[in-house]
Amino acid sequence: MLSWKAFSLPSLMALSVLLSNSSEVSAQTTTRRLNLEVRNVDNASACVYGSYRPEFKITNWGSQAVPLTAVDIRLFFNNPLTETIEFVGADYVRIFNANGGITGYYGNAIHFDSAPPNPECVVAPDRLANQTHHVALRPLSGASGTSIPPNGGYATVVVAFRRAGGATPFDAGCNDFSKLLADPARAFHNDKYFNLVEPNPSGPPNKLICEATSATASDPDSGIDPGVNACNVNACGL
Repeated sequence: MLSWKAFSLPSLMALSVLLSNSSEVSAQTTTRRLNLEVRNVDNASACVYGSYRPEFKITNWGSQAVPLTAVDIRLFFNNPLTETIEFVGADYVRIFNANGGITGYYGNAIHFDSAPPNPECVVAPDRLANQTHHVALRPLSGASGTSIPPNGGYATVVVAFRRAGGATPFDAGCNDFSKLLADPARAFHNDKYFNLVEPNPSGPPNKLICEATSATASDPDSGIDPGVNACNVNACGL
């Protein structure tokens, strides 16, 4: 397991940017009711094509607005470290009211990596992980108060990764933990292989958030831990 000191300089620089915007994160985490969903933008299986472009949707079912800086999406790949998984970029984070109306507030998505999971944790033979990546959200400059509205408001963002400069397929072994398969409907869905975690001002984010599918119901597909802190458990104890 790599230590915190072993992170690459680009990872530390990206994380420092995130932490500099995390003053709003420390409070009110226990009462939040957030849900992470994902969809395959391209309807292209990463096991066949070079495409890996998930779109994430984070819904706030709680009664209070949640700042973008309180959100960290964690995903995992299984790939030779000599064939670098690269973050290509992301579009703007778009924030919507509960009725689906655009609020006019936007954010950025930044990427950094952290220590890999314990290789002894094997959730499933085709769901392996030897590297950990994060997509963190933050407001655009001049919009420090940007938050996800309560009672069903949500934020969306499309991100893109590539392997070894664009090699095909992206998931050469078809065994990435956070796998993207073809989906003709391109529908948002709960996927336990993508994690919603709490930002951490003193180290890598690794505390899973117990997700919710409504104001009263927990998400049985809350993200599971592939061996960062535990193995095959989620924050809800399911």
